[in-house]
Amino acid sequence: MKIKFFLFLAILFIGFISNSQNILPFTWKVSFLDTDSSSETKDRKSVNLLLSWERQGYSWMNGSGTMVADFDLPESVTDSDYLLAVNLQCDVHKILINGNSISGFIQNHFWSDRDQESTFTIPSKFLKKDKINRIEIEISNLQYTGGLSHNKVQLTPANQKITDNLKIIIKPDDHVYSSSVDVKFDIKTKTSVKGNIGLLIKNDFSDTVFMKSFKAQKGESVTIVDLSEENLPPGFYEVITVA
Repeated sequence: MKIKFFLFLAILFIGFISNSQNILPFTWKVSFLDTDSSSETKDRKSVNLLLSWERQGYSWMNGSGTMVADFDLPESVTDSDYLLAVNLQCDVHKILINGNSISGFIQNHFWSDRDQESTFTIPSKFLKKDKINRIEIEISNLQYTGGLSHNKVQLTPANQKITDNLKIIIKPDDHVYSSSVDVKFDIKTKTSVKGNIGLLIKNDFSDTVFMKSFKAQKGESVTIVDLSEENLPPGFYEVITVA
């Protein structure tokens, strides 16, 4: 009987997000009204949108709460209106930017259309050029996603066309390798400028087992990731790529 090494059963597929395009951070501060005692931002827990809720110890049991992120505006595009794209695997009750109401209730679409985005035009007058800006999102009913992250909150200049993308290509259809020496996969990128690809691999205990940076050439390119000599033991792993 052939025994399989379950090496990449939990895969995180992350779309390409360039720092010059999305001005919001990946890591937010979160506080849950039902289970947390502190409402001070500095004392809130962190949540990374590149990871699923459950991989960070959160679930529907946390109840309702608020996500907060602070950000600066790029000097070159401060006079532009912005587009806010939101796709969070939870119920969204309200979105505020610098106290200005952007949206009311957005129902979770994980089971019907998990890639559905809600987009909003943010007038430049809502944003501050020389001060810290803050976006707040009231949430509840965090959705279990099976370890995969489909969360996205992106703020980009309205006059900036985004064509960049990134994709992890795993050759086994079931994302399972039978031997550690076979562990190879591709990262396919399409970029408007040269950049870097950050690769992070964690095991099922959330320990980082591999981290490396690769060059991303302008245009379309494929980066081959060969982990055959890393001697990864059998187990579940997650792969995170950010460009």
